[in-house]
Amino acid sequence: MNFRNKDKDFQGKIAGALFERHKININKDVGTAYLQPESEDRVNPQVTISTSEIKAHTGREKLRNVILDEYIEAFNKHPSLSAKKITDDSISVSVDPIRSRDNEFNSLSALSKKNKSEIYDDPELGEDIDW
Repeated sequence: MNFRNKDKDFQGKIAGALFERHKININKDVGTAYLQPESEDRVNPQVTISTSEIKAHTGREKLRNVILDEYIEAFNKHPSLSAKKITDDSISVSVDPIRSRDNEFNSLSALSKKNKSEIYDDPELGEDIDW
């Protein structure tokens, strides 16, 4: 098996473990009321992957920065995952929060129209929050 295939296999293991943790977190959350943190903070997992971990799973002796960039690109292509470089030798991969349909807008004009409509109906919705 070449390194490309080993990379895909390892990336699949990472994604699979994140989605498994996501499912576990959701099932643990059912019927439970919390004051803090927000539900997406409890449910959506994140993992840090180091270059040494990639080397161990793929059999590489050396790992160039371009490989980390390829891992980030591969995870960011997935519609439910986000990845970014944390340090020169580690990346962060996380499950994205799922937004409700009524909070997704297909254009800036649609977002602005919804904002204006709701503020017109209830002007207090447009006020700044005093923490």
